[in-house]
Amino acid sequence: MPSQDSHTANTPSRLGARMLSTLTIVLGIEVLVAAGTVALLVFEQFTETPASRTSSLALLVMAVIALALIVAIGVGAVRRAQWVRGAAITWQVLQFAAAWTIVQGDLAPVVGWVLSALSLVGFVSAIHPATRSALRPR
Repeated sequence: MPSQDSHTANTPSRLGARMLSTLTIVLGIEVLVAAGTVALLVFEQFTETPASRTSSLALLVMAVIALALIVAIGVGAVRRAQWVRGAAITWQVLQFAAAWTIVQGDLAPVVGWVLSALSLVGFVSAIHPATRSALRPR
């Protein structure tokens, strides 16, 4: 039976692993949302007539770039790359700003609240000291 000391000594690494797992799960959900957004925008390119084709294509390009960034951050989190914290924090702040804009609009405030919640969970997971410890080289 393990002693109380060994259990207590193991707790920070377990917390770090949980926080990193939470961050990775949030990033995975964000990848799925971004991929769905890209798919929807591609679908609309072929089925709708936009008011401005240039603006529509620019939005699609921005969505593809965002998807690529989130995928890169997610892959880095899975690989436990040390640079993930900074990238994840930056992404969560940018996403929260976009989510808050959506909340204030009339179109889909529920989507904005969901993105805000994801951003908050991702941000807290990324800034938690246990996440930093989990990403240290062993």
